[in-house]
Amino acid sequence: SDVRTGLTLDQEAAAHIGNQTRFSSLVLGHSHYSFNKRGVNVPSESNSARVFKELFIQGTPAEEARQMQRLQDGESILDSVRDQLKSINRRLGEADRQRVDLYLTSVREAEQRLQQDERWCTQPKPKVDYQPNKDDGKVVGHMRQWYDIVHLALQTDSTRVVSVALETYVSGVEGVTLTNHDASHHGKDPDKLNQLSLIEDAKVRLFGEFLDKLKQSSEGSTNLLDRSVILLASS
Repeated sequence: SDVRTGLTLDQEAAAHIGNQTRFSSLVLGHSHYSFNKRGVNVPSESNSARVFKELFIQGTPAEEARQMQRLQDGESILDSVRDQLKSINRRLGEADRQRVDLYLTSVREAEQRLQQDERWCTQPKPKVDYQPNKDDGKVVGHMRQWYDIVHLALQTDSTRVVSVALETYVSGVEGVTLTNHDASHHGKDPDKLNQLSLIEDAKVRLFGEFLDKLKQSSEGSTNLLDRSVILLASS
């Protein structure tokens, strides 16, 4: 009970520059590693096809109208909650007022997100020459697709902050029959060590492909790689 989570670096960056893009940040994959300043886990999106649709597929006029109505309904609910909280606040003690202030901070953040979404709702999404592959169950291909989507999101300036947790149970690597987890508990077994080496080699090659794509993407007078800060880590 004495372990506390705090603000993670991606969300700190998003707090400063997230209002400049359609999405303040993207938290992708099976991630439980992004936390806001109150220590609350930021939900992640693990479906790459759904992420691609949100980023680049324009909805029909009817879908856009429904989305705008949802945003407007959300704002009206927040207005109602805020008025009620002001009334309640006058009757509370100091400790309870602090709790309410914390909640009001959440409400204000929700309002800012709604306003940002509403501004972008009328703006056309960027068009990209890319078609996501159907999931073939091979994690290597899925990881490559995540990298492609992140590259496109940065290239189109749809967001400037991304956190993506890639799968560790790697399949689709030639010569590998074990999961990444099983191979990592190798006990110095030569076969498991060899398979672990193949898995890690595949992972780093995919990351290298991603860096190459960033380097080949123009960004002002330089390239996207030179304008980015990228951290690759493992658990």
